[in-house]
Amino acid sequence: LVIKSENMSLSEAESTVPPTDSIIKTITYDGIELKAQASYYARNGHDLRKPFIVVEGFDPWRIEALIDNNINTRVPVVLGTTNHIEFYKNYWEESKLHTDYDLVYIDWNNSTEDIRGNARLLIEILKEINSLKERSGDSEPNILMGQSMGGLIARYALCKMESEQTTH
Repeated sequence: LVIKSENMSLSEAESTVPPTDSIIKTITYDGIELKAQASYYARNGHDLRKPFIVVEGFDPWRIEALIDNNINTRVPVVLGTTNHIEFYKNYWEESKLHTDYDLVYIDWNNSTEDIRGNARLLIEILKEINSLKERSGDSEPNILMGQSMGGLIARYALCKMESEQTTH
């Protein structure tokens, strides 16, 4: 299996450690379909234990940027290309966390949608993560880290879960 993101060469992709598995969730919020993929890297085979969950922030991928005010020329600029592959290679492998925790990286299909909607989607992903943990016999608490806007989404989701008395 070779996983290649748009910013990687084939040789970089060939050296990439593939995730153990992915959780793909889709919900409808305010009439809009929202989708996310939670890729996870389990230390001990296939079972998810001690998850360290990273919630991606604002990731517009391509936007138009004004480069010359005089003639209104616009060129595409690529922003926010972090995904589970880059996070694993550039941060996770270098951290001390990778020996103690399983990485779960949540990548929004469209991070520019309503934060409340993406929070609802995160709640569904957290329920699935808890279900996987329960099946593996793990009772460790989740660690949740949000990157920029991902922090707002995570905070909103956790507050919502607490107000609804849902385990997170």
